[in-house]
Amino acid sequence: MAESILGLDFDVHGGGLDLLFPHHENEIAQTEAGRGKPLARLWMHNGMVQFGEEKMAKSVGNIELLSDALDRYGRDALVMYFLSGHYRQPLAFSSDSLEQARRSVERIANFCRLVQRSEPELVSGDPDSAVLSAREEFFDALRDDFNTPQALASLFKLVGEVNARLEAGDALPGIASVLPELLEVIGLEGLLSEQEPIDEEALRLAAEREEARRTRDYSRADRARDELRERGYEVRDTPEGPVLVPTRRS
Repeated sequence: MAESILGLDFDVHGGGLDLLFPHHENEIAQTEAGRGKPLARLWMHNGMVQFGEEKMAKSVGNIELLSDALDRYGRDALVMYFLSGHYRQPLAFSSDSLEQARRSVERIANFCRLVQRSEPELVSGDPDSAVLSAREEFFDALRDDFNTPQALASLFKLVGEVNARLEAGDALPGIASVLPELLEVIGLEGLLSEQEPIDEEALRLAAEREEARRTRDYSRADRARDELRERGYEVRDTPEGPVLVPTRRS
């Protein structure tokens, strides 16, 4: 099938680590014996998603449907989850790992909001040396066997430094142009989109929580907070008052 579509000696042949031997070695041997040419120039093998010590597989029956995970955690959290492990290594699947990915996505989304709210003179212009250094570290990691965990580490290092400087009122030129470039490469450019309007019921619950806190009815305040969480919002208390932050991203 591959030969009929791509011809012989195409660039990349991929598959899971479980196909490395004997499946792909036999495929190589058969093609070279029968055609006198290699089938592909580069053979790449990815690690498997695992439940505990076993790979996730339909034959084993330990599968989590992608549609269910998308409904529960959102598209961006799943992208972050897959980026958190090297493609050649097994990746453990659990609610904790997906929740950690969701929190990482929210951290970047908050960072995007901070950059977008900042005065243009603080974030635009020619990139600062710290921004250029982080950008280079990010792409160096991806060039090194697509090391996405290290690329994410470089991104979060930049997030931490920019957060500290912008919150102190210091400029970090270039971040407004470099940030979209980095996020687009890893499929998270949607985090730069404008936040959808908060629905009226969420606003009502937020007001109810504030009133309950003012009257020291903390059980009522907790119930409102829990209802907001179920609707996909986290309440953050800031010096300017409570802020509703979406926790579910499509």
